[in-house]
Amino acid sequence: MANRPILKKIDLADLTEIMEGFVSDYERMSDHERIDLAAHLKPVAKACKTIDEQVKDMVKGVRKGKEGTVYGKVFKAVLSLVPTTRLDQKGLKENEPDIYAEYNKGATDQKITFELR
Repeated sequence: MANRPILKKIDLADLTEIMEGFVSDYERMSDHERIDLAAHLKPVAKACKTIDEQVKDMVKGVRKGKEGTVYGKVFKAVLSLVPTTRLDQKGLKENEPDIYAEYNKGATDQKITFELR
């Protein structure tokens, strides 16, 4: 049996076209169709997120913390180092508990799940 690539270009092109079709058809869908579409795509989105995270981790490992490029057959992944600032919530809570408590407000999020009818 010949070695054939697991990742076939035609499959990815078809998948991209299908997903773009869902986006372009969205406005014409009924609410019922939109709910069913979202429920069906939930595991797809989870799989895409997993692949995205794993590939990014692989690229970071290949680049060993340095900026640069890792090449695929068609695309390339570019690792850039971007300076950023984040609030040290743990430090604020430990060192300034009154200020932390004053600005730490509870909230209620809205969570939507999908289940079979």
